Amino acid sequence: MSREYDERTPLLGESSGATTRNIALETEDNEAITQYSYKIPITNTPETTVPVVTENKDVPASWLTLPKKRQLVLLALCRLVEPISQTSVLSYLYYFLHSLDPSLPPAMLSRQAGYLASAFAVCMFLTGWFWGRVADRIGRKKVVLIGLTSTAVASIVFGFSESYRGLVVARCLAGLMDANIAILRTMITETVVDKK
Repeated sequence: MSREYDERTPLLGESSGATTRNIALETEDNEAITQYSYKIPITNTPETTVPVVTENKDVPASWLTLPKKRQLVLLALCRLVEPISQTSVLSYLYYFLHSLDPSLPPAMLSRQAGYLASAFAVCMFLTGWFWGRVADRIGRKKVVLIGLTSTAVASIVFGFSESYRGLVVARCLAGLMDANIAILRTMITETVVDKK
């Protein structure tokens, strides 16, 4: 039996212990030479507490053997959008700041660029747990859509800002409203349950 995952399965479920499986290693003559046990953690969820155990080792792991390829492609595209939108500004940030206020010395422009570059990561760090809990309550898809929408809005605000303060607000907004990195990783592990 396999455990069904959906978008309401808790990311941070309570562990209720583990179940033990006994495995016998065999030689070429099919004689059992060693027995050992390993534990499989079980997570409490509203649906069920059956562990995920798959033992189909005959099929090699490849793109063709993965389930739900369309969903994986969409998740990969969502995951690709985040770093592109957040790191593409780094290549022109110094010149963008210089165009806003040409009277600033290069040292101050570099400092402002550093603050802007770190504002997104700091704000995302502060709200990561919050978005994980929200994803457990309302569903992962809705949180991913909130994150993608906020990234788009923050990028537009950033592009049309005419002051340093507006740039900081746009970067902080993008970081506070976005936790897609962790959520998308969780969705990928739930889509491909069988680890090979």
